Amino acid sequence: MSSKSSQSGNVRDTITIAVIGVSGTERVKGAIGVGKSLLCNRFIRGDYDSFQMEHSSILSQADFSGSPVVNNDHWLYWGEALLNSDDLYATASVRLIEQTEFVDDETFEALAGAGEEYSKRATRTRLESADKLMYICKEQLGLEAEFAHQTLPEGRCCVDGFVYVYDISAVDGRPFQMQSDFALVTLQTALKTKKPVMIAASKADIADESGRKALQRLLSRKELKSANIPMEQLGLEAEFAHQTLPEGRCCVDGFVYVYDISAVDGRPFQMQSDFALVTLQTALKTKKPVMIAASKADIADESGRKALQRLLSRKELKSANIPMVEVSAFANVNVTSLFALMTALIEKWKVKPKMCSFGDALSQQRKHEREICERYVAVLRELMPIESWPQRRPTWAKLLNRIGLARHLAYTHFVYVFGRAEAKKLYQKHVNEAREFWMQRSERYVAVLRELMPIESWPQRRPTWAKLLNRIGLARHLAYTHFVYVFGRAEAKKLYQKHVNEAREFWMQRRLQTQTPRLTHVFADLIGAERVRTMKWADAKEAICSHPLFDEYFQPLGTLAADLDPSSPQAESFGSFKICDQPVI
Repeated sequence: MSSKSSQSGNVRDTITIAVIGVSGTERVKGAIGVGKSLLCNRFIRGDYDSFQMEHSSILSQADFSGSPVVNNDHWLYWGEALLNSDDLYATASVRLIEQTEFVDDETFEALAGAGEEYSKRATRTRLESADKLMYICKEQLGLEAEFAHQTLPEGRCCVDGFVYVYDISAVDGRPFQMQSDFALVTLQTALKTKKPVMIAASKADIADESGRKALQRLLSRKELKSANIPMEQLGLEAEFAHQTLPEGRCCVDGFVYVYDISAVDGRPFQMQSDFALVTLQTALKTKKPVMIAASKADIADESGRKALQRLLSRKELKSANIPMVEVSAFANVNVTSLFALMTALIEKWKVKPKMCSFGDALSQQRKHEREICERYVAVLRELMPIESWPQRRPTWAKLLNRIGLARHLAYTHFVYVFGRAEAKKLYQKHVNEAREFWMQRSERYVAVLRELMPIESWPQRRPTWAKLLNRIGLARHLAYTHFVYVFGRAEAKKLYQKHVNEAREFWMQRRLQTQTPRLTHVFADLIGAERVRTMKWADAKEAICSHPLFDEYFQPLGTLAADLDPSSPQAESFGSFKICDQPVI
């Protein structure tokens, strides 16, 4: 249960924020949700590898009633996160509760326990659920023992504020007007709690302009206008670890209504607004702070923005002045700002966090990500200098543990934003660059071999490996020294042998073309023209091989390979072949 404290910089008791927004069957929420789960996931476990893109409200009856994560409730305990605000010089522990509506995977109707209207149920400020476990992901249900355990302290909590998630992207089956109608009722109820209320305009990265306008209309309605509900803009991301709701209960200190401003099939913005209206009205009645998160702002549909604006301008919400923030959990934009503002409203801090437009916040986030990437690459180059790559070629595991990459802040920050898999990809890219650098040096060595042993003059210059190193002076060449430094003497000799083989092959083909005798001459001299006409090839071959002149015709070809070998003493033997002047066949 939360307790109030001054803005002293000390950690206070946990603040509980309820994240609310359009929930239910596809008839209500459209083809996809507004982004409440992604928003919670990004804030509580926002590192890349812990961010889950898929969360579902469709459950089996067994999971709904049998899993201590759901615990027969239509709300989830997401856990706590420590919020540090450099602007406010304050620290707070923030607990998130997601108010949803679970649907039966067989009937696709709301599961038992959802009889009460969402607007009233989601805006309760006192929640109880004994032994309720912290939610991590859907795969956790039924396999709770395989995930980290954290229970809701004392099995209860009090809500200190509300964040209403309003989706400003276009969604099939959920018109913005419907979302605004829903939001209006819910926001009005939330405002009655006297708790702070905010609006998160979600999916701002894919926002539909209609969604933004719908949200603005919602906020300008007389029912909400006086409440001055703050608004911010969102997107999407999370992993595993067990943490239960402390004591199995908590008190909600505020509400964040997630309004999806992206376009979603089957969920027109009007339908989302209708849902939001009811829920927000109920949340406002709690007198707890209420905010709207315009979610999926990175893919926002302009119609979604307009629908949210229409919702906020409705008379039921207009006087409430519900804050609205465009957010994107996927792009990690304005998520922390959203909850920092809600915390400031709950704590009644005199100084409020600075809020940026979604576009500015997105630019800052991208710049921040580039800087994180550059710092990580710099650490890789420091720990594995390309210049000394041959002596320092650590594996990924060795680099992490023995050399200490895992202890570098640059690595920790990079993994938080981009994940371990991407960190390893950049390591491999650096390895490939180092290999390419040193392979270029190996090409210099091959060029020196070709210079000292030209293929064109191979029959006259066929040095052995020892002679090439010492007498001809290969060992004194920098290209050879560098190559051996990296790849070793054995590899250097292999390239020498490869060059020898190329030279031998070149000259063997050349000599064979000029020295191979024509069969007509062989038949005429060794067998006779008359006998050849009536002989079979087997008999002709035997006669040729047994003829006294066979060696005189064919022996030079048989010794050709040996005569081209570097170890052969016959350096000038090619001019003595008897049949070299024979015409080519």
